[in-house]
Amino acid sequence: MNTLVLDVTAKTVATAEKPDTRDPVAAVRSQVQARIDAIEAQITPRRLREAVLTPEGAVWLAEREAEIAALREQLP
Repeated sequence: MNTLVLDVTAKTVATAEKPDTRDPVAAVRSQVQARIDAIEAQITPRRLREAVLTPEGAVWLAEREAEIAALREQLP
């Protein structure tokens, strides 16, 4: 179930997903997917350029990909 969140002071609108409390598997899936989405949001075009151009960037990207892979294994 999705809920629309309107912040008038910040002039923003966002969709907030609410896990289905009747289904614990769906709740876990929603939480894990939210963590994956947050990590993927960090992988911006600038970060990808850094990953290609610097060894530190490549390490950073590999760590994010490993985090995502570990979380995907937790998905029910």
